Amino acid sequence: MISCVSVFCMTQEQQWKSKEQQMKLQIAELEMAIKSDLADKNAILDKIKVERVLSDTSEDEQHLNVKILILLNLKNLFQKQRNTIEQDIGVKYSKVLSSEVCSEVDSSLSDLFKNIQNALDL
Repeated sequence: MISCVSVFCMTQEQQWKSKEQQMKLQIAELEMAIKSDLADKNAILDKIKVERVLSDTSEDEQHLNVKILILLNLKNLFQKQRNTIEQDIGVKYSKVLSSEVCSEVDSSLSDLFKNIQNALDL
């Protein structure tokens, strides 16, 4: 009877060892799957972060381009106004008054242009 019990114990012990090995393999496979999933998720998050940075940069660049376009349009408008003033002064007076008037107009336009640049935070 002792031999039966010991054979039974050995068989059950082998079953337990076999079951333990199977479970260790399953745990290792699950750990690998989790690590792989985590790596995939991190890669996706990294791509999202890069896209956000690019999107933010793109929006910032668009705002800057709009500000530059506004300033260029204002500068063009000021130049047209200056040309109109010079035409109003006339050719004969432009030689005498041109330097004084133009310097005043240039100074006023320059100050206004700087104020606009400051207002647009460039």
